[in-house]
Amino acid sequence: MSFEMADQFGEIHSNEEYRDQVVVVMAGDRKGAKHTVAWGRAMMEAMDPSVNLSRVRYIQVAVLKSVPAPARKAVRKKFPQDETQWSLLDWKGQWAKTYDFEKKAANILVFDASGALRVHAHGKEPDKVQARALADAIKAAVHEADTIILGGRD
Repeated sequence: MSFEMADQFGEIHSNEEYRDQVVVVMAGDRKGAKHTVAWGRAMMEAMDPSVNLSRVRYIQVAVLKSVPAPARKAVRKKFPQDETQWSLLDWKGQWAKTYDFEKKAANILVFDASGALRVHAHGKEPDKVQARALADAIKAAVHEADTIILGGRD
């Protein structure tokens, strides 16, 4: 996972902020983004309650490649103005291209603490099998990260 991108407030975020963290990316274009909440809920319902979720960081990505440059300022203003609810604004479609996003669907990526992609699920309505696969990937990545921290790196 490698990126450097601004949120709706102009704050630049990069993969360096997430070093040694398990990362869940919730992304979509305009039609797909509305499905991310339901996917997040389904994923959390499938989650083993013993998982240390404090080891997991979440990133929202808005795929905005189809937005013409003159409309970007107006689109940016439609995002939450609460700075705790930031989203990366992907004007060039980098995430979608790199990870082969499904259009008009939520795309959920789970990266382990080394930045390796563990699983990519997508769809409009949450699928219980994929939600379980996401939850299991998070659990395994957190366990692996905790083992490295507790046991030391080789």
